[in-house]
Amino acid sequence: MRSKTMYKREWVDSDTGYLCAIQRNKYGWHYCGYVAIPSTHSLAEASTDQLCRTIDVHGGVTLAESGISTEGDPVWIVGFDCAHSCDYVPRLRLGCPKNFKDLDYVKQQVLKLAKQLKKREHS
Repeated sequence: MRSKTMYKREWVDSDTGYLCAIQRNKYGWHYCGYVAIPSTHSLAEASTDQLCRTIDVHGGVTLAESGISTEGDPVWIVGFDCAHSCDYVPRLRLGCPKNFKDLDYVKQQVLKLAKQLKKREHS
């Protein structure tokens, strides 16, 4: 029997200092990845369209919104999902099962996203 608890993992990336997260989408059971950048970051408040022009991550940036850090500070959350045309979405049985983006893949993409955001922190 499947657990009804949604998978979510958060950590601070040691290379960038950014809060990173992976969460399983409750509708499709595919993974999504997120990085929180400080509100002083040069890309804070950038739209998904603007971020897609400068960031290379699986499927492109699909989320850019304000949030609050665990310390209560404002942050800008940048994220992506693994439910694109060729990706396998388990709960909906869409796509090809061999194209399921597993946890290891998504973690590498989150770290790739964090690294790119760090490079653009003061540009």
